[in-house]
Amino acid sequence: MRLVHWVGLAAPRRESVGDTVRRLGAIQLDPVQVVVPAHLWTLSLRRGPTPPGALDQALAAGDVLEGYCHARALVHRDDADALVAGFRHARARALGRQYGVEDEMRSVLAFMEREGPVQARALSSTRRVAAGWDAEDAARTKATSAALELLWWEGRIAVVSRSGGQKHYDLMARHLPHLDHWVEALPPADAARAAARHRHRALGIVGPGRSGPPWAGGTAAARQAETAALAAENEVVHVSVDGRSYWVWAAMLDGDRPTPRRSWLLAPLDNLLWHRPRLEALAGYRYRWEIYTPAAQRRVGPYNMPILWGTRFWGEADARWEDGRLATRLAVGPPDPPPAILRAVGAAEALCARLRGAPSADSSPWAVRGLGPMEPELPG
Repeated sequence: MRLVHWVGLAAPRRESVGDTVRRLGAIQLDPVQVVVPAHLWTLSLRRGPTPPGALDQALAAGDVLEGYCHARALVHRDDADALVAGFRHARARALGRQYGVEDEMRSVLAFMEREGPVQARALSSTRRVAAGWDAEDAARTKATSAALELLWWEGRIAVVSRSGGQKHYDLMARHLPHLDHWVEALPPADAARAAARHRHRALGIVGPGRSGPPWAGGTAAARQAETAALAAENEVVHVSVDGRSYWVWAAMLDGDRPTPRRSWLLAPLDNLLWHRPRLEALAGYRYRWEIYTPAAQRRVGPYNMPILWGTRFWGEADARWEDGRLATRLAVGPPDPPPAILRAVGAAEALCARLRGAPSADSSPWAVRGLGPMEPELPG
């Protein structure tokens, strides 16, 4: 499956965080972080163990930035023009009116211009609004925190660090002045084309159904028109597989792609899992992250991780912290897991413990249900 190669799993490289993000197009950020931040896990599978400090350095240097694609994600500064359309869309919606924090937004900008980077907890406010994860009738979010979020959505401020789990914000005009200029001056057609090119390159294969996550907004008709323009420039190629239509980034089709001989435990937000209808159509594997699933309806557990064996999905594992140690169990898959799978589990436990600074525990495999016939074990 060429997609495994395209998303950087088949051939990890020793490279910077910025270079990895640029190669992949984007890394989705984990808002839950139950076991370990999934974005650090995703990065680590591609470039080696990536502690939070490595990401902080990349953010502070402006090598990567946080933007909103179909979710909060890291993108490389070279792809910053792909976020312009999304920033403009947020400004056009005048999001501040939804929470009634226009005054706080102006005050935050003035404070940041005067004092420099700031954390939400450094801003005092006695007023609460219903924002973020709050229910509509539950005003729990500090008004200045909501103002920071909305200013970030509009591209007026940037996350420059996540030190200690806390985001530091600074003015976009000071942190990435070229992007601040683009939001005002980049022609709309160029902004739309940049967003479409980034979406197709990051996904690699688009389709079936809604043609992938609707990054940077826009209507389905507009996205189809941009795809047609990319096809006319031979950047994407139309391919039909089993009666389904796909648009494939042309560079994916270059050269031979040998079968990977490795096993991985994937983080729930790994790039390979982004567009689940596509994954099910291509690999016959249906994945649902159960963190938001009621406990009684879970098949595996809240932090269920797919197990990829070569280019096939073998099953799923459940990871959780027990008495300060990481425990991983093979909860879905054929019985008697081969050594390659057990090695992948052990490697994931060691990686997770290293990222979190805790010891790992021995895995306790147990089978619940099979996912179909297994291929012979891949050597190495």
